[in-house]
Amino acid sequence: MPYLSQSDCNKLIADCYQLLNEGGLIYLSFVEGDPDLSHFQTGSSGDRVFFHYHLLADLKKLLAASGFEEQKIFKVEFNRSEGQSEMHTIWVGRKKVIRHHKN
Repeated sequence: MPYLSQSDCNKLIADCYQLLNEGGLIYLSFVEGDPDLSHFQTGSSGDRVFFHYHLLADLKKLLAASGFEEQKIFKVEFNRSEGQSEMHTIWVGRKKVIRHHKN
């Protein structure tokens, strides 16, 4: 998700909800931070890409409102290059199972 804007993230989550079966899993990886501090980064190859930060609290609200239940959150250190790393937050959720009542 670091390469997706907030509106692209909203669409991704909505699309995942529509595509997943009930009980299906979703795995999202992002770097926590103030979205206003998002900026261009240059990779080791010299390519520039816009890097988006996301707030966990905002994503949790969006995912819950979209019909996902949180299963697990954990953090993984990602080494970008010699001496540079960033902490990625991993959010794993499940599409809610709708219980059908028998009459």
